[in-house]
Amino acid sequence: MRLATTILGLLGSVLVINLTAEVGSAETIHKGSLELGDAIFFYDGSLYDDYPIQGQSGQTIAVELQSSEFDPFLAIVGSDGAWLAQNDDINEDNNNAALSFTFPESDTYYIFVNTYKVNGQGTYTLILSPETLDSTNGTPVEIPLVLDSPPMPPPILIQPSYPVETDETETLSTRGATLGG
Repeated sequence: MRLATTILGLLGSVLVINLTAEVGSAETIHKGSLELGDAIFFYDGSLYDDYPIQGQSGQTIAVELQSSEFDPFLAIVGSDGAWLAQNDDINEDNNNAALSFTFPESDTYYIFVNTYKVNGQGTYTLILSPETLDSTNGTPVEIPLVLDSPPMPPPILIQPSYPVETDETETLSTRGATLGG
């Protein structure tokens, strides 16, 4: 279910308020699930959830996505849809996803919860921890979730560019792979 942007509006606001109440100075832990009825990622048809957060310029956060039911994929998406950070596996022995991210400017950002495999579904735990300390008292800086955030814009995927060549039959190919004929 997409919080704060769900079709059920009021229910989404209530869920976000509950999640916001859990935001503390140490970390935010949210248990959710990727299930039928969630938003569908246009790029590959997989399910996703997104969580808007208000980042402050220079603030660093650590985000971890854990699941024993699917292979987690995690990203930070900017308010313009740009992919700013992403992770699939913590390491070769741990399929959970984690990343550390420093906000380049004060703005709304989105934590993109997804699965590496298109058909992945199941429960997950999202852990959000501030890594930035308040300079006045040395306590972790709170990371507020945004109640009335606009929906996450479609993520902009940057695809690698390949040189395109045509042969005498005008078949397009790129590095040996036929694209048309």
